[in-house]
Amino acid sequence: MISNSLGVNELVIPAIPELYKTWTKVLGFKQLDESLRHAMKGMRLIVFPVKDICFANLS
Repeated sequence: MISNSLGVNELVIPAIPELYKTWTKVLGFKQLDESLRHAMKGMRLIVFPVKDICFANLS
């Protein structure tokens, strides 16, 4: 997988409400919990105005 060769361990994505179940039920993503959300505050990110943020561990 190309993400592994680039050293990517986790993928965080914004999820619109209409597709949230697809990301979580079909593709195996999980809802980003508050501790991870708080840890991301110090990172440089492009932020989208959505309520649901999903993540997946790629390793």
